[in-house]
Amino acid sequence: MITERPLPSDYEAYFGQYIDLVPTGDLYQVYQTQMASVCAQIAGLSEREGEFRYADGKWSVKEIIGHLSDAERMFGYQIFCMARGYSAPIPPDSNLDT
Repeated sequence: MITERPLPSDYEAYFGQYIDLVPTGDLYQVYQTQMASVCAQIAGLSEREGEFRYADGKWSVKEIIGHLSDAERMFGYQIFCMARGYSAPIPPDSNLDT
């Protein structure tokens, strides 16, 4: 599956900085490669290293991984709803249809 980048008119300008970081090509392969890279980077962390925070009040490594997991789950659900053509608002954002 070769994907095309969305046009700048398809998203808020703020998100362009993140969209530009995604390599071009087969989106599924990009995702698989990134997932394997993250898993390899965290696989050898000790419990103590997982609780590391670079400053007081900042997220720990474990909290960041939890946030990534939650985000993947929510984005997956939103994509599922869009693919099915659901028109009801998708929590937590009720403005996804606009």
